Amino acid sequence: MKRRIVTLIGLLFIVIGIVMLSLPKMAEYNINNHVTRVDDMYHTLDSNQLRSNVESEAEFDFSAIDDISPTDTFFDPANLDSNLVLGQIVIPSIDVQLTIFKGITNQILNAGVGTMKENQTMGKSNYSLAGHYTHSGQLFGRLEELNIGDKILLNDKEMIYEYDVYDTLIVPPTAVEMIEDQLAEEHGNAIVSLMNCFYVDDVNTGDRYFVLGELVGTHPYSEAGVAMNHF
Repeated sequence: MKRRIVTLIGLLFIVIGIVMLSLPKMAEYNINNHVTRVDDMYHTLDSNQLRSNVESEAEFDFSAIDDISPTDTFFDPANLDSNLVLGQIVIPSIDVQLTIFKGITNQILNAGVGTMKENQTMGKSNYSLAGHYTHSGQLFGRLEELNIGDKILLNDKEMIYEYDVYDTLIVPPTAVEMIEDQLAEEHGNAIVSLMNCFYVDDVNTGDRYFVLGELVGTHPYSEAGVAMNHF
Protein backbone atom coordinates (compact mmCIF):
# COMPACT_ATOMS: atom_id res chain seq x y z
CA MET A 1 0.00 0.00 0.00
CA LYS A 2 2.78 2.44 0.94
CA ARG A 3 4.60 1.71 -2.32
CA ARG A 4 1.40 2.39 -4.27
CA ILE A 5 0.91 5.70 -2.46
CA VAL A 6 4.51 6.71 -3.18
CA THR A 7 4.03 5.79 -6.86
CA LEU A 8 0.82 7.85 -7.08
CA ILE A 9 2.50 10.83 -5.43
CA GLY A 10 5.38 10.54 -7.87
CA LEU A 11 3.00 10.46 -10.82
CA LEU A 12 1.15 13.46 -9.42
CA PHE A 13 4.38 15.47 -9.24
CA ILE A 14 5.22 14.48 -12.82
CA VAL A 15 1.80 15.65 -14.03
CA ILE A 16 2.13 18.92 -12.10
CA GLY A 17 5.58 19.44 -13.60
CA ILE A 18 4.29 18.87 -17.14
CA VAL A 19 1.44 21.32 -16.56
CA MET A 20 3.79 23.97 -15.15
CA LEU A 21 6.17 23.59 -18.10
CA SER A 22 3.31 23.88 -20.59
CA LEU A 23 1.71 26.97 -19.00
CA PRO A 24 3.90 29.56 -20.80
CA LYS A 25 3.13 28.06 -24.21
CA MET A 26 -0.55 27.85 -23.34
CA ALA A 27 -0.45 31.51 -22.27
CA GLU A 28 1.12 32.52 -25.60
CA TYR A 29 -1.59 30.63 -27.45
CA ASN A 30 -4.33 32.22 -25.34
CA ILE A 31 -2.96 35.75 -25.85
CA ASN A 32 -2.79 35.23 -29.62
CA ASN A 33 -6.36 33.98 -29.53
CA HIS A 34 -7.54 36.97 -27.49
CA VAL A 35 -5.77 39.47 -29.77
CA THR A 36 -7.31 37.83 -32.84
CA ARG A 37 -10.81 37.78 -31.38
CA VAL A 38 -10.82 41.43 -30.35
CA ASP A 39 -9.29 42.32 -33.73
CA ASP A 40 -12.28 40.59 -35.31
CA MET A 41 -14.50 42.70 -33.03
CA TYR A 42 -12.73 45.86 -34.21
CA HIS A 43 -13.30 44.92 -37.86
CA THR A 44 -17.06 44.57 -37.32
CA LEU A 45 -17.34 48.21 -36.23
CA ASP A 46 -17.50 51.23 -38.51
CA SER A 47 -16.11 54.72 -37.93
CA ASN A 48 -19.45 56.02 -36.63
CA GLN A 49 -19.57 53.32 -33.94
CA LEU A 50 -15.95 53.96 -32.94
CA ARG A 51 -16.66 57.69 -32.71
CA SER A 52 -19.69 57.16 -30.49
CA ASN A 53 -17.72 54.78 -28.26
CA VAL A 54 -15.60 57.73 -27.12
CA GLU A 55 -18.56 58.71 -24.93
CA SER A 56 -18.91 55.25 -23.31
CA GLU A 57 -18.31 54.85 -19.60
CA ALA A 58 -15.12 52.99 -18.76
CA GLU A 59 -12.97 51.92 -15.81
CA PHE A 60 -9.67 53.65 -15.02
CA ASP A 61 -8.67 51.88 -11.79
CA PHE A 62 -4.90 51.49 -12.13
CA SER A 63 -4.65 49.92 -8.67
CA ALA A 64 -6.66 46.92 -9.89
CA ILE A 65 -4.18 46.06 -12.66
CA ASP A 66 -1.99 43.00 -12.04
CA ASP A 67 1.07 41.73 -13.89
CA ILE A 68 -0.02 39.37 -16.62
CA SER A 69 0.26 35.69 -15.66
CA PRO A 70 -0.44 32.42 -17.51
CA THR A 71 -3.62 31.82 -15.50
CA ASP A 72 -4.93 35.31 -16.31
CA THR A 73 -4.89 34.50 -20.01
CA PHE A 74 -7.65 31.92 -19.65
CA PHE A 75 -10.36 34.61 -19.48
CA ASP A 76 -12.92 34.76 -22.29
CA PRO A 77 -12.34 37.87 -24.45
CA ALA A 78 -15.95 37.61 -25.62
CA ASN A 79 -16.78 39.33 -22.34
CA LEU A 80 -15.11 42.54 -23.54
CA ASP A 81 -17.57 45.25 -24.48
CA SER A 82 -17.49 46.31 -28.14
CA ASN A 83 -18.79 49.71 -26.97
CA LEU A 84 -15.31 50.32 -25.53
CA VAL A 85 -13.45 49.78 -28.81
CA LEU A 86 -11.93 53.06 -30.05
CA GLY A 87 -9.65 51.98 -32.87
CA GLN A 88 -6.33 50.31 -33.54
CA ILE A 89 -2.61 50.83 -33.02
CA VAL A 90 -0.06 49.55 -35.53
CA ILE A 91 3.71 49.71 -34.95
CA PRO A 92 5.35 48.21 -38.06
CA SER A 93 8.93 47.97 -36.75
CA ILE A 94 7.96 45.63 -33.89
CA ASP A 95 5.03 43.89 -35.60
CA VAL A 96 2.35 45.29 -33.29
CA GLN A 97 -1.29 45.44 -34.37
CA LEU A 98 -3.62 45.77 -31.39
CA THR A 99 -7.13 46.94 -30.66
CA ILE A 100 -7.48 50.14 -28.63
CA PHE A 101 -10.08 50.09 -25.85
CA LYS A 102 -11.35 52.89 -23.68
CA GLY A 103 -10.23 52.41 -20.09
CA ILE A 104 -7.90 50.13 -18.16
CA THR A 105 -8.87 46.65 -16.94
CA ASN A 106 -7.02 43.35 -16.72
CA GLN A 107 -9.24 41.92 -19.46
CA ILE A 108 -8.45 44.80 -21.80
CA LEU A 109 -4.71 44.58 -21.22
CA ASN A 110 -4.70 40.81 -21.78
CA ALA A 111 -6.08 41.32 -25.30
CA GLY A 112 -5.17 44.83 -26.46
CA VAL A 113 -4.26 48.26 -25.11
CA GLY A 114 -6.24 50.77 -23.08
CA THR A 115 -6.50 54.54 -22.86
CA MET A 116 -5.15 56.04 -19.66
CA LYS A 117 -7.37 59.12 -19.35
CA GLU A 118 -11.13 59.64 -19.51
CA ASN A 119 -11.21 62.17 -22.34
CA GLN A 120 -8.69 61.50 -25.09
CA THR A 121 -8.84 62.31 -28.80
CA MET A 122 -6.55 60.76 -31.38
CA GLY A 123 -4.27 63.32 -32.94
CA LYS A 124 -4.69 65.82 -30.13
CA SER A 125 -2.78 66.60 -26.92
CA ASN A 126 -1.27 63.54 -25.21
CA TYR A 127 -2.96 60.33 -26.33
CA SER A 128 -1.82 57.86 -23.66
CA LEU A 129 -2.02 54.10 -24.03
CA ALA A 130 -1.05 51.30 -21.64
CA GLY A 131 -0.24 47.71 -22.54
CA HIS A 132 1.15 44.63 -20.86
CA TYR A 133 4.78 43.57 -20.98
CA THR A 134 5.04 39.86 -21.84
CA HIS A 135 8.09 37.60 -21.71
CA SER A 136 7.10 36.23 -25.14
CA GLY A 137 7.08 39.69 -26.76
CA GLN A 138 3.32 39.73 -27.37
CA LEU A 139 1.12 42.76 -26.68
CA PHE A 140 3.52 45.58 -25.62
CA GLY A 141 6.32 43.12 -24.81
CA ARG A 142 8.66 44.55 -27.48
CA LEU A 143 8.12 48.21 -26.68
CA GLU A 144 11.76 48.62 -25.60
CA GLU A 145 12.90 47.71 -29.14
CA LEU A 146 11.49 50.92 -30.57
CA ASN A 147 14.02 53.45 -31.82
CA ILE A 148 13.89 57.17 -32.44
CA GLY A 149 12.07 57.79 -35.73
CA ASP A 150 10.07 54.56 -35.73
CA LYS A 151 6.44 54.88 -36.83
CA ILE A 152 3.40 54.57 -34.56
CA LEU A 153 0.05 54.55 -36.36
CA LEU A 154 -3.33 55.04 -34.70
CA ASN A 155 -6.65 54.90 -36.52
CA ASP A 156 -10.33 55.30 -35.77
CA LYS A 157 -11.40 54.06 -39.23
CA GLU A 158 -11.87 57.67 -40.27
CA MET A 159 -8.31 58.94 -40.10
CA ILE A 160 -4.82 57.47 -39.66
CA TYR A 161 -2.69 59.40 -37.18
CA GLU A 162 1.02 59.05 -37.93
CA TYR A 163 3.54 59.56 -35.13
CA ASP A 164 7.32 59.34 -35.07
CA VAL A 165 9.08 58.16 -31.90
CA TYR A 166 11.11 61.01 -30.41
CA ASP A 167 11.97 59.76 -26.93
CA THR A 168 12.00 56.71 -24.64
CA LEU A 169 12.47 56.78 -20.88
CA ILE A 170 12.08 54.89 -17.62
CA VAL A 171 10.12 56.58 -14.84
CA PRO A 172 8.74 55.68 -11.40
CA PRO A 173 5.04 54.75 -11.18
CA THR A 174 4.36 58.10 -9.51
CA ALA A 175 5.31 60.03 -12.69
CA VAL A 176 1.70 60.82 -13.63
CA GLU A 177 2.88 63.82 -15.63
CA MET A 178 3.80 61.39 -18.42
CA ILE A 179 0.15 60.94 -19.35
CA GLU A 180 -0.98 64.53 -18.83
CA ASP A 181 -1.76 66.89 -21.72
CA GLN A 182 0.82 69.37 -20.45
CA LEU A 183 3.53 67.06 -21.79
CA ALA A 184 2.25 67.68 -25.32
CA GLU A 185 2.01 71.42 -24.67
CA GLU A 186 5.62 71.48 -23.52
CA HIS A 187 6.69 69.52 -26.59
CA GLY A 188 4.81 71.93 -28.85
CA ASN A 189 2.93 69.25 -30.76
CA ALA A 190 0.36 66.50 -30.29
CA ILE A 191 1.95 63.30 -28.99
CA VAL A 192 1.22 59.67 -28.23
CA SER A 193 2.62 58.09 -25.06
CA LEU A 194 2.88 54.31 -24.83
CA MET A 195 3.51 52.65 -21.47
CA ASN A 196 4.24 49.24 -20.05
CA CYS A 197 5.85 47.93 -16.89
CA PHE A 198 9.66 47.92 -16.96
CA TYR A 199 11.33 44.55 -16.55
CA VAL A 200 14.98 43.58 -16.12
CA ASP A 201 15.81 39.91 -16.69
CA ASP A 202 12.06 39.22 -16.76
CA VAL A 203 11.63 40.71 -13.28
CA ASN A 204 9.29 43.65 -12.76
CA THR A 205 11.32 46.57 -11.38
CA GLY A 206 8.22 48.55 -10.39
CA ASP A 207 9.12 51.32 -12.84
CA ARG A 208 7.32 52.24 -16.06
CA TYR A 209 8.72 52.31 -19.57
CA PHE A 210 7.44 55.06 -21.88
CA VAL A 211 7.74 55.57 -25.62
CA LEU A 212 6.82 59.06 -26.83
CA GLY A 213 5.88 59.88 -30.41
CA GLU A 214 5.04 63.20 -32.04
CA LEU A 215 2.29 63.66 -34.61
CA VAL A 216 3.80 64.10 -38.09
CA GLY A 217 0.74 63.60 -40.28
CA THR A 218 -2.90 62.60 -40.64
CA HIS A 219 -4.30 60.64 -43.56
CA PRO A 220 -7.71 59.36 -44.68
CA TYR A 221 -8.21 55.85 -43.36
CA SER A 222 -7.58 52.82 -45.49
CA GLU A 223 -6.91 49.36 -44.11
CA ALA A 224 -4.25 48.74 -46.76
CA GLY A 225 -2.57 52.03 -45.90
CA VAL A 226 -2.23 51.07 -42.25
CA ALA A 227 -0.97 47.58 -43.00
CA MET A 228 1.63 48.69 -45.54
CA ASN A 229 2.44 52.10 -43.99
CA HIS A 230 1.47 53.66 -47.33
CA PHE A 231 -0.81 56.69 -47.47
